[in-house]
Amino acid sequence: MRTFNANSLWHSHTGAQGLYLSLSSVNHSCRPNATTGDPKHERGQGKLPAGLETADPLKKALVAMRDIEPGDEITISYLSEDELLEPSNARRERLENRFGFKCVCDRCAHEADDGLLRDAVAWGSFHDAINSTGWAVLDVHTSSLASGNTQSYAAGFLEGALTHMRITQHLQNMWGVDFKGYATGTVPQKVRDFVSANMEWMVAKVKANPSDKYWATVGYLLAQLHGLADGYETGRDRKKGELPLTVEDMLMLVMVDTDMDDVVTAVVAEGHFINEHFLHRRHKRRHRMFDPFPELFEIGDRRHHGHCSALVQVAPNLEDLWVSHATWDEYRGMLRIIKYFDMPLPGTVVQRMAFTADPGGLYSADDFYVLDSQLVVMETTIDNYNRSLWSHVKPESLMTWARAMVANRLSENGAEWTSYQVRDSSGTCNNQWMVVDYKRFKPGKSLEDGVLWISETMPGHSQAGDVTYVLRKQKSWPSYNIPFFTHIWKVGGYEHLQAKSGSDDFSFERCPRAKMFERARQEGAGDSLKSLMALIRYNRLDDPLALGDACNAISARCDLNPRKHLSYDCFGAIDAKVASWRSSRHDLSFLAVSSPTSSNGERPFAWSRVNDKLDGCKPENHVGHPDAFDFSWYQMPPRWPLAESPAALAVERNTGLSMDLQAAVLFSGLACILLISFMLRRAFYHTDEVLPASFYEPLDT
Repeated sequence: MRTFNANSLWHSHTGAQGLYLSLSSVNHSCRPNATTGDPKHERGQGKLPAGLETADPLKKALVAMRDIEPGDEITISYLSEDELLEPSNARRERLENRFGFKCVCDRCAHEADDGLLRDAVAWGSFHDAINSTGWAVLDVHTSSLASGNTQSYAAGFLEGALTHMRITQHLQNMWGVDFKGYATGTVPQKVRDFVSANMEWMVAKVKANPSDKYWATVGYLLAQLHGLADGYETGRDRKKGELPLTVEDMLMLVMVDTDMDDVVTAVVAEGHFINEHFLHRRHKRRHRMFDPFPELFEIGDRRHHGHCSALVQVAPNLEDLWVSHATWDEYRGMLRIIKYFDMPLPGTVVQRMAFTADPGGLYSADDFYVLDSQLVVMETTIDNYNRSLWSHVKPESLMTWARAMVANRLSENGAEWTSYQVRDSSGTCNNQWMVVDYKRFKPGKSLEDGVLWISETMPGHSQAGDVTYVLRKQKSWPSYNIPFFTHIWKVGGYEHLQAKSGSDDFSFERCPRAKMFERARQEGAGDSLKSLMALIRYNRLDDPLALGDACNAISARCDLNPRKHLSYDCFGAIDAKVASWRSSRHDLSFLAVSSPTSSNGERPFAWSRVNDKLDGCKPENHVGHPDAFDFSWYQMPPRWPLAESPAALAVERNTGLSMDLQAAVLFSGLACILLISFMLRRAFYHTDEVLPASFYEPLDT
């Protein structure tokens, strides 16, 4: 019976095993060039050549999967498609147990036992489940045998090649945030000149400081940026109109809606805000066309919406320490990707990190990072309202996106992280950064100094400090777009705004969200993980502290305002994340939800229900989105389950090219020769239909 089972083939039409003398002699390969089929069953699907005789319902067909040269051996796979995704040691074990032989096929010979190609520089996978869970997941690994620049380029290349469709959609959706009136991919010349000068300055600094780990890490980011642009160019679908992007174009996309807001404000708008969310809605024009600017607004005319809410919360009896964050942004930015990077770069402290991000983003931009240094990092934006400070914004500086990633890579603790974050500061995308060091937290023990560090910047100014003493006293640290440090608050124009407006909108102690967080603290909200998850998603239009504005909430939803309301907009909190104490540096797990909040009975957000005449709400502003965003919380795993899967794009150091698993990269500085598989999308792009639900588990809260 064992001999029969080892040599028989399953016939799906009859539901039985059959012995086929000719087919039984076809050898196995883990990279087969042919497959077997049931002609009668498959003819209607067009899988067999026209005219094939299928009168006998018990026939089996041998069908080529690709061109086979004369003299080449025809092979099939004795394993299922799922089993072919397993590492080589698992496949060999299955074959030996089931068929009595040890596989020596070409694929097994070139793979290590963990399933990775022996000469791979990088490997990764992309699982796109945005339409069903709100999240896509990108997982990228690189080899320590390669140099830091090679690893970085290869990682960027994988991301660009695997996510090119989402990059194109994000580009189309978000370009108008900073470049209203300009065609997608085009910008004012002043902006392009600034970005070019900034790139040249960074490259010069990297070349001039080859032994400095700080500048070496900046160099890694530039190599990753080049790889991202090249990978995108290789993968983009020209027939579908996916635009070509240069390295500079890709850098501008990285900066859009973050650093770019302030670059345009400082360089083109001469200190006048261009982002619609900093303008009072009573003005007839939601955006001002720039270059030139016909309308000049005084500082008191701006409405402070802010970006993001965050809360660090001590659990009762110091049993845990929770970190929570809600990203505020335009809803058109809801193409969300969770990115896992495992990169053993020379000279760096952190190898593995997970963060939430946008397509094409080299950093989080939310920002929310879980690092294997056991640091969790997040921020809320603090905008500059002092026009005189914009003169400090120069291209000879590191933008926030780069400083954040350098700090992530090089820091062991909050003091180091905040010192790197303010070094060579550009004065753009100014934030209150919070760094929680879980190495210094011991459940049930008093909080050690250094558990919570913060840093704040304004153009030409910065301040950082250990604020664990506040956490000890209050058991919480809320953050809501108002500076904590008095100097930053004053120099950033908040004192002036507070006095001129006569309202509490710019007060650290008395703004609406400050009062909401304080009320929650006094009432004990957030004293369990479940209640904390509810708190970071809180929005009640009838809350007296909201002052009749759904934008005034811990989790803003400006679309809940009446359409004639000054603050009605497709803008608000687009997600939430929560992390807790972990004892292992290898644990990158966290909880995440991707949707505007509906946790307090609000109707779920849907594009079909908005005023689609407004900028940011129009159909062309949400390409690739599902209509409704009503997704659950998900538990993101400590590491992505397919981290070691061979079913990933692999970049090799040699010039050999396997047509289903490899690309080749040869390095000469940042100049590269690229070869990539024609089967890229089929082999390595995973859609909703094949995404195992167990990869990240929904939570019933």
